Amino acid sequence: MRFSVLGVLTVTDDEGRPLDFGEGRVRKRGVRHLLSVLALRDWALSAEQLRSLLWDDDPPESTSAPRTLVYRARRLLPRGEESLATEVDHAGVQRYRLVRGPRDEFDVEEFGNAATLADKERRRGDLEQAARLYEEALGLWRSRPGEAPLPDFPPTATMDAYLAPLLTRRVQVTEALVETRLDLGRHGPGLAEQISGFLALDPLNERLHALRMLDLHRTGRRAEALLAFRHAADSFERLLETSPGVRLERMRDRIRADDPSLLWRPRQRSPQVEDERPPDPEGRPTARGVVDVTLGGKDNYAADRAFIAKIIKETGTDTWKLSGEKRDCVVRMIRYIGGRGVRQFLDLGTGMPDPEGRDVHRIARQVAPDARLLLIDNDPHVGAYANALMADGAGIVFRELDLCDVDAVLHEARAHLDFTEPVGLLCANTLQHLGDTGDDDLGTGALVEALGRYSGALPPGSLVAITHLSDDGLDPRLRPYLDARDPGSVFALHLRSPTQIERLFCGLPLVEPGLVDVGRWRPDQPWTRRKMRIIGGVAEVRHGSASRSAHARMTARVRGSGPPTV
Repeated sequence: MRFSVLGVLTVTDDEGRPLDFGEGRVRKRGVRHLLSVLALRDWALSAEQLRSLLWDDDPPESTSAPRTLVYRARRLLPRGEESLATEVDHAGVQRYRLVRGPRDEFDVEEFGNAATLADKERRRGDLEQAARLYEEALGLWRSRPGEAPLPDFPPTATMDAYLAPLLTRRVQVTEALVETRLDLGRHGPGLAEQISGFLALDPLNERLHALRMLDLHRTGRRAEALLAFRHAADSFERLLETSPGVRLERMRDRIRADDPSLLWRPRQRSPQVEDERPPDPEGRPTARGVVDVTLGGKDNYAADRAFIAKIIKETGTDTWKLSGEKRDCVVRMIRYIGGRGVRQFLDLGTGMPDPEGRDVHRIARQVAPDARLLLIDNDPHVGAYANALMADGAGIVFRELDLCDVDAVLHEARAHLDFTEPVGLLCANTLQHLGDTGDDDLGTGALVEALGRYSGALPPGSLVAITHLSDDGLDPRLRPYLDARDPGSVFALHLRSPTQIERLFCGLPLVEPGLVDVGRWRPDQPWTRRKMRIIGGVAEVRHGSASRSAHARMTARVRGSGPPTV
């Protein structure tokens, strides 16, 4: 049999004949809901679990309603109980499962497999094959503009939580297809028409609007590209009563400036490389490559390795070991947050995958196998790796966003996470990349204001974890390499004082041991003092007056009323 749920439910028997669900779809609506739920994934569900998925309130029939629907579905399926089996678990509870035989097909599984293969081919550099697989994956969706994408799933809050990752994955595949076609140089009327079709299904997708502008610009239609920005802005104003986000405004400004980096350049195919790295930026070291070197990874270049060797030779420092110590501290922070019962995380500044596999999503899933994560980063190279190696479409989602675009990030967070339950907010060595060197305060006040909006949106019981490179105790010989205020620095990092870093917690109370060197935060081995400090801590979002006073203290500090009490 074949079960197709990406659109109106269609079930065909082994001979390809469609099953008759009755006229008008009303007569067997409950059966359609049941079969759609069971076809979503290979799971065995009890009657109680089915009841929570099928109805928000009490079912319209007796308490045996799920079993009644199972009975009706079996009468409809050609192989009856052989296809919709009853299993008994170790506790003696009956569970129902759609049996997946060797000849049975499920379009939702085909979509996931094709999308995963497409991501892999894209990483390897085979863009033609990647584009074909993305097209194949999206071709399985049969909804049209104005139609619900998954109309035969029950419209319940519990079901929505399971469908959200699938719908997010569809958006990711759509964006990846357009980007891949642009990388292939397929810009032109055909791609413009395809993007317009995607936008008809997803009119508030900033990334697609930006890619449409890029496509028009590359075909010499600069005026139309700028007009497309205006149309997108009108849509956001009409539908959300808000202005376009940072991504769209940045694309508009680059098109206005005729930014040469927007022009198409062919990519080299490297099919022999399993996980292709981003191109070497003209022999210069990069932050991501240098960190990878210090962690013992392989996603770096000669310039990155030479940079580390040069610092060690000229300063005799062992501060490169701090990358690993920071990573280990973040692992301990995640385990602590998970130990407090938090089962969902918002990671601002995900970064490249850890060479030893000690990434946020892996540690969170070790603590809580059901943990949900939203990973945020504005680096497209991180996006390529994250979508392929981190996001799973079933609880772990990556979005390429700028954390300073608070509205956009919170919009995605509320769509993927449950803000009635505590959330773990993570900023691991992210905030040092943000600031203003023309400000004596390094732009800390503006950053505190943005973080205050994040912490203010979190429910009580949430925890905020931050690690940040500090200028306190920094070897003067290292400063020219790191300080954003030094014109010759290789990395433009905003080296804040411990007082400035504590302000980033927006007045929230810190848990023990407070704001300390990462090697001293609940350590599992002796701490070693180094000639550079990365400090960090975890703060708690509390109830009632505590939260209000924290917000008041944060506001006062943003206005410059004085330093915090350490």
